[in-house]
Amino acid sequence: MSWRGKGFFCLGLMVALNGAGQAAPETMSTHEESPTVTILSFDFVLLSEKIQKAMQDRMDKIYRQAGVELEWAPCPTKEGTMALYPNCIGFKETTHMALRILPAAPKGMKTDAKGEALLGPRIVNVFWDRVQNEAARYNVPISDMLAQVIAHEIGHLLLGSNSHSSNGIMMGRWRLKDLGSISRGGIGFTPEQCDHIQMEVKRRQAKQ
Repeated sequence: MSWRGKGFFCLGLMVALNGAGQAAPETMSTHEESPTVTILSFDFVLLSEKIQKAMQDRMDKIYRQAGVELEWAPCPTKEGTMALYPNCIGFKETTHMALRILPAAPKGMKTDAKGEALLGPRIVNVFWDRVQNEAARYNVPISDMLAQVIAHEIGHLLLGSNSHSSNGIMMGRWRLKDLGSISRGGIGFTPEQCDHIQMEVKRRQAKQ
């Protein structure tokens, strides 16, 4: 896998087109027109408010540049308290996705896996111990690494199975230079992936 300058943000492509006198895609023109995905966030490691906000801000930027808005719904992690969080009820909507930040990867999980996407139930599991190790190993801010892992796994829920690519955020394995780009905001979805994601979210919204 190599970055090679190909996995640029879709917003970068939009700016380039505008510079050439072409109109930007309509889905990117206003906030209101963007399709929306709701993230039901179950934090089992009790992230600090600072890390959580930085992660969400980075996630918002990644998906906004792909033409999609994210809505965040903090959800309970204690049994019997779901009724206190009305925004977390109603997981029937196909644009709702559950994010579970777990303390550690389960036994048997591939050693390089920092998360997993369960397409059928629309659940993303992220393994905090491995995210921490990877961030420390490559000297990347923990909130950036966390956001990148989550964005990648949610990408699988929207792009479908076998959606790894040779560049961009959906690379199957990041190398040192790719992880360095995380801190600079230099990795996002490819233009083709942006189109697919927007169409998929709109399709799900239309069916609701």
